[in-house]
Amino acid sequence: CLPGSHVAVRKSSTCKLCPAATFQNETRASSCKPCLGGSFCPPGSSLELPATCKPGTYANASDLSGEPECFDCPLGSQCLGGAAQPIACGAGLISPVLGRSYCDECEPGTVGSTPGLSACEPCSQGQYQPNRGMAECRPCETGTSSAGSATSCALCAAGYYMRPGGVDALAPPACVPCAVDKGITCGFNTTVATVEVLPLHWRHSTKTVETYLCASNGEW
Repeated sequence: CLPGSHVAVRKSSTCKLCPAATFQNETRASSCKPCLGGSFCPPGSSLELPATCKPGTYANASDLSGEPECFDCPLGSQCLGGAAQPIACGAGLISPVLGRSYCDECEPGTVGSTPGLSACEPCSQGQYQPNRGMAECRPCETGTSSAGSATSCALCAAGYYMRPGGVDALAPPACVPCAVDKGITCGFNTTVATVEVLPLHWRHSTKTVETYLCASNGEW
């Protein structure tokens, strides 16, 4: 018997074509070989043919017709079509829906820390990421902080307050330490207007951090 066929009964002179989902690449065979998952084997196949799945799908098994069924690409992966199997999206990339032939980059303020994700992870408070398609968030510098999903550290950390900028570029806004010994404390995202004045202290207005001790013995 020629490749693609086999002798179904011993000592028979009749060759039969290999059925669908099988193949035979040798002569004088007594049986046919099963087609591997993701391959295309119509009746009489002498070799396994690559699947013809469209981009965004993949083949993972042969059915009785010999033509593998194509399935939607799973979440977190991209499928290039043909006989290619799903490829996990790399770090910094995601595939948020089924049937994708490509991966998306994570937006600034978010990251993809591991391969195969279907959603990006937001940077936490005190972190930021200004670029697309990144795997890690950056820590804010000492004294500065951020809210979640930040692209920069525009807030002040606890223990610091935002000093307003001056009239020229030489004195831009900056986070400066909060001096407890001067009668104020600072939580997260504190500004001059929102510093907490300690008991027995007062200040003229919310435009200054200068405080004064309250008078004692009924004196002002």
